[in-house]
Amino acid sequence: DFAEALSYYGLRFKLPTVKDDQPGYLGVRTRTSDGRLVISEVRRGTPAFEAGLNVDDEILAINDYRVPADGLKKRLEAYRPKEQVELLIARRERLMRIPVTLGAAPLETWELEQDPKATAVQKKHFNAWLHRKTE
Repeated sequence: DFAEALSYYGLRFKLPTVKDDQPGYLGVRTRTSDGRLVISEVRRGTPAFEAGLNVDDEILAINDYRVPADGLKKRLEAYRPKEQVELLIARRERLMRIPVTLGAAPLETWELEQDPKATAVQKKHFNAWLHRKTE
C-alpha cells in the first residue's frame, strides 16, 4: 500500500480510463491440444469462474459461431463487457451450453497524478522533492 507514502507528496494512484470499445473478457487461459481449444486456467472472480467453466473444458463456439483453436481473442472482440453470450463447450465428451456474462479485462497499469485536494504542505514536499539538488 503506497497511499501513505504518496500522500506525503500530494500524489495518488488512479486507474487509467477504460475505453468504450473494450472487448468482452472471459477470464481464462487456453492451450491448443490436437487442434482443440482447451481451457488451461480459470481465474477466480472472472466471468468464466462465475459461469462454472473448468480446466480441460473445450471451447467449441460462442453464440453458435465456431471458435477456431487460435481464435478466441478475435471472437471475443465482437462482444462488449456486460454482454451475455452462450458458450458451447465439450466437457468429458458431453456437449454443454453455458451462459456467460462477459466482463472487462482487469487493468494492469495505474497512473500517478497530483491529488487535486493536496494541502499546501503536501505541495511543498512535492516541489522540494522535484527540485532537489543532487551532489
